[in-house]
Amino acid sequence: MNTSLAAARQGLLSNPFATRFVRPGALSFRFREHASIDSLIEWLAVNRWRGQILGPHGSGKSTLLCALTKELSRRGRHVRTLENVLVMRGLAQAWRDSLEWNESTQIVVDGFERFAWWQRRLLFFLVGRRNCGLLVTAHRDLGIPLVYRTSPTPRIAREIVRQLLCQRSDCISDAEIMDIFHKVHGNVRELLFALYDLYEDRVS
Repeated sequence: MNTSLAAARQGLLSNPFATRFVRPGALSFRFREHASIDSLIEWLAVNRWRGQILGPHGSGKSTLLCALTKELSRRGRHVRTLENVLVMRGLAQAWRDSLEWNESTQIVVDGFERFAWWQRRLLFFLVGRRNCGLLVTAHRDLGIPLVYRTSPTPRIAREIVRQLLCQRSDCISDAEIMDIFHKVHGNVRELLFALYDLYEDRVS
């Protein structure tokens, strides 16, 4: 079997719900109502580039954050993604790091509620002092202007699954998708995990 044919076959046999296909950035975010990337960017600009994305586990917060981060960079914002370890290195180090921040800096944190209260206060202080932007995801309101509240609908879940299945759409029915979606209480991440196992059972 030649290399190109082997690669094509591997693509057909690979599980479409594998991590590399469903991680944030691999899938496009699907909006409800009339929201869009452009409208959220405009809203952030009006609110001094500060906002929070709220929603339950597996509702698409990280996927939306990834999409917004890419667009912010494209529009000239200097995006800086903070991991928890950065703030935990202490006040002195955080202060030194923040010396590079300015009005065009966009601080991004995925999972802001994981920070301790003093870490959040420290970051708020540094962001305010440097007059830079702050965009975070969280499960509960942390006192930042609301950018978007993620809440996947059955239609959105079905569209995501159909996109992943592509030409293999007959492998899993809409009824099965909806049954699992309701069992996991609308958690799309858990839905895709369950469909990974189901697809493995069907194909093997």
